[in-house]
Amino acid sequence: MNIRNPRTGKFDYVLQSIDTNGIRSKTISLRAAQPNWLDKGIDFRAKTLHHWKELLEDYYADLLEALIDDTGRKAESEQEISYVFRAIDHWSIIAQHFLREPEVMPTSIEGLQLENHYESFPLVGVISGWCFPLAHLMKEIIPALLAGSTVIAKPSCITPRFLKIINHTIYRTKGLKEVLAVVEGDDELLEPLCKAVDFVCYNGTDSEAKSIADITHRLYKKASIQHGKKNTVIVTESADLEAATTAILQSGFWNAGQSSSSVERVYVHRNVYHLFLSRLVGKTNLIKLAYPTTDSGQIGPIIAESQINRINDQLWEALEKGARLLTGIGQCEKWEGGYYCRPTIVVNVTPEMKIMQEETLAPILPIMLYQDVDELQGLVNGQKACRSGAIFARQVQDAIALGKMLGIPVLSVNDIALEEFLEVAKHTLTSKNALDFESYFSDYRKFFNRKTFIINQQNPLIW
Repeated sequence: MNIRNPRTGKFDYVLQSIDTNGIRSKTISLRAAQPNWLDKGIDFRAKTLHHWKELLEDYYADLLEALIDDTGRKAESEQEISYVFRAIDHWSIIAQHFLREPEVMPTSIEGLQLENHYESFPLVGVISGWCFPLAHLMKEIIPALLAGSTVIAKPSCITPRFLKIINHTIYRTKGLKEVLAVVEGDDELLEPLCKAVDFVCYNGTDSEAKSIADITHRLYKKASIQHGKKNTVIVTESADLEAATTAILQSGFWNAGQSSSSVERVYVHRNVYHLFLSRLVGKTNLIKLAYPTTDSGQIGPIIAESQINRINDQLWEALEKGARLLTGIGQCEKWEGGYYCRPTIVVNVTPEMKIMQEETLAPILPIMLYQDVDELQGLVNGQKACRSGAIFARQVQDAIALGKMLGIPVLSVNDIALEEFLEVAKHTLTSKNALDFESYFSDYRKFFNRKTFIINQQNPLIW
């Protein structure tokens, strides 16, 4: 399978796809190695991963070059690698605390106590998307290995080049190649991989997540599936427009909008609508394409070729139905084989348009005016569900009151995607006293089967 370079448009990499028999062979070996990996304890596993981190640091330049070839962007690739280094440190601390003692919980019945014991899944399967190919892959591999599981992982076939560096470091890290296999392959491998493992992790796009969900549901496999949707921002009449426009611009256009946390819908109160647009357009006009070099600007190319038609289709349909561009040219443009989408602000949009309904993954901000809270509630709750959102309002309590009316599960107040910031920020913490372990344990529990013991600490109960 030939793989396209998103900057040049050339098919300059050949994917060496493993077959079903190869998956079966690797999973048999991984299962055989798992009991020993678990028995050696968390300190040994953490030490092994830190040796791996040291090798990854040695190969930083090669890894960065491969990621740039995969994605066409530099700054975000540097951030991905930095995230991985911090994540190894962080998850080692969390795992060491999580695995020390069983979880003891009192009950309302006098004399009865619950003990939750967490047992590692023998084999975890990790599948990642192309938006952040390294970070999304390692985000699941690292905690799973520390939990005592073995792992077979498959990154997106759209961005496979970095895999050679990863596998080289795996083979050079003593004891790691027996418990971790990262394989190249196309989407034909998804079902056999899911079938071969005990637990499936996926992080990527909405459309790919649906495929994984269908497969795991059909196979009765436990799974953790993370993906983006049409993340929504509300700018109220009292909002600080300077802060709101800066935050929305950064979230909507970072990584050329190719992120699960990207803003993809904006609703602005009528009384501040024009002033908001004026500020947003002014800031947007300062953003440049990262062309002809990765250092030339902030907006890299569209990574996945399949997205180009999707983006164009959404824009063309919106314009045909009366939408208007304040920035951008209304379609992706080709530069020396690579496709770029200029930062685009679209107004006069309506709820039924694809650009308001479907995941876009591009630097495009459709913006809609709302008259009052009742109209806003109908607009937001009448759309397809979003994963997260934000509300900008002068008073925090006003934002919270408004948020309670909206069907958005995670809301940031006066900033964008704070849940993603916390995810990144927690990997900068190294002191156990600085960590809220319980909140992180809730994330980590997904990597274990839980076995609960109900203990009678008094005389036997008589029924």
